[in-house]
Amino acid sequence: MEEAGGAVRLVSEMRLPGLFRAISCTPMRSLAVAFAALALAPAASAWTTFAGGVQNTVVPSLLATSAVHNHLVREGTRLQAGIVVESGEPRSVHSIATLVGYGAAAVNPYLMLETLAELVELGWLGDEMTPDQAQARATKGIAKGLLKTMSKMGISTVPSYCGAQIFEAVGLSPALVEQHFTGTATRIGGVGLPEIAEGSIARHA
Repeated sequence: MEEAGGAVRLVSEMRLPGLFRAISCTPMRSLAVAFAALALAPAASAWTTFAGGVQNTVVPSLLATSAVHNHLVREGTRLQAGIVVESGEPRSVHSIATLVGYGAAAVNPYLMLETLAELVELGWLGDEMTPDQAQARATKGIAKGLLKTMSKMGISTVPSYCGAQIFEAVGLSPALVEQHFTGTATRIGGVGLPEIAEGSIARHA
């Protein structure tokens, strides 16, 4: 946990040794850190995945975001903090829509934006395009897509959509959904924390 600019940065990471054990306790440890962080910086809590490295992998941003959101709801302190997610995972309208739908007030898809800048430098997006223009167009497109997603559900404002959790979980175990995606509809079973850990290892490799 790091203090930065009046907010608290919560590093969502796991050590690779003993990962199956670590991933089971990491969301719960993160909840305690987030709860304690309210006393230090009640204005905002920022999830980051920048800390990943050779010996570390990260908890999926949606799992971390939803776990903290639901924990604070259960503790009655959710309105005391805003959740800001900076992650390399979001790169589509759906991925950002789910993060907002599970409590993120803002999302920084830094890897997507950096990739666009690199594509401009390589000349893959045309000679006249600048990195700022490419990033602005992507941001505008995602914003329009998010508004379209909201409108299909009859929601007209982002505050009404943020944390509404109006999704159905497909392919997640009931125990995982109950603990970290509380209240989300799920009709079929699926993977739990061990399988998610395997996926994190595979992506890290």
